[in-house]
Amino acid sequence: MFREIKSTSRARSKKSAKQRLFILDPDLQIGTGHNYQTSVRVAASAVESGYGVTILANRHFPESKALNKKLGFSIRAHFKALAFDFPGISEGRRRIPVEFNDEYELHDWEIHLQQLLAIDEELRFTADDTFYCHTVSTPLAHAWFVFLMLRPDHLRPKLYAQIYILPELIQGERVGNYTFCDILNKYNQQGFIGRYAFFHTETIRLQKTYEEQVGLHFPMMVGPLPDHCFEQRMGDDPRPVIAFLGDARHEKGFQLLPGVIDRLIQELGDDFQKIRFQLQTFSSPLNDTVEIKTARRTLENLAKTYDNIQILGKLSTEEYQTAIDE
Repeated sequence: MFREIKSTSRARSKKSAKQRLFILDPDLQIGTGHNYQTSVRVAASAVESGYGVTILANRHFPESKALNKKLGFSIRAHFKALAFDFPGISEGRRRIPVEFNDEYELHDWEIHLQQLLAIDEELRFTADDTFYCHTVSTPLAHAWFVFLMLRPDHLRPKLYAQIYILPELIQGERVGNYTFCDILNKYNQQGFIGRYAFFHTETIRLQKTYEEQVGLHFPMMVGPLPDHCFEQRMGDDPRPVIAFLGDARHEKGFQLLPGVIDRLIQELGDDFQKIRFQLQTFSSPLNDTVEIKTARRTLENLAKTYDNIQILGKLSTEEYQTAIDE
């Protein structure tokens, strides 16, 4: 993808610095997990294609992991808000001081916009810069739209963003009366689609859904995968593996797992043992609701009865990659 992007931008002279690529990952707070893995793979691919790469992460990202000398990119701990909000849970952490010595309840998209404007003051984005977001959310999409509106043509960077979930499930607040699909239409009405903003879907189903609801055809492109994902890597146990990896939360359907496994037990009988399960049950305090805790306890009890169910807690980068390999 990055070779194609770069070939379309010839504005810089041969003597100028590398073309800059910024990866927008406001939810990246730790140096492990699928967000980190995805951002790192995108960054590594872009570096290989000749870009100067910076990942714009959450302000809580540890400074000790901010520079990857081996792969040649940096990570800036910057964004105050996460990539998405959890209505009714995270209201208390949205109050931040503003210039007129008062406090105002800012929406996530306003915080994102504020942070984009702040980093722009330092880095001075131009039309030669490229941004990529692998988990676009409603607040981030709206913030970027307003960010583009505030800039003249010659200072508008290009955004490439992946739509990875159905519109009714996409994470993030409603922006006033606007849904995510409404915001995509605003991009189109303003003439930004295909000029400054390039959205793509992760699956054919998403492609068809958004074409029906928005009236636009978005290309399909899967997320970055390491080369060994295309190789057959059989371990000591040849049984197929069903896995749930990453943070246990409602939006990912973690609470449905006990019911799914119970149905498999009932329908497969003895053949149930021919399948392995690797289930990561770790959850951040923000996501650890009563529903999630109940599902976790049920899965732990099932694992005591069935030795083909393996419960995984918090994983290091290496352990997470091993689980993906299996």
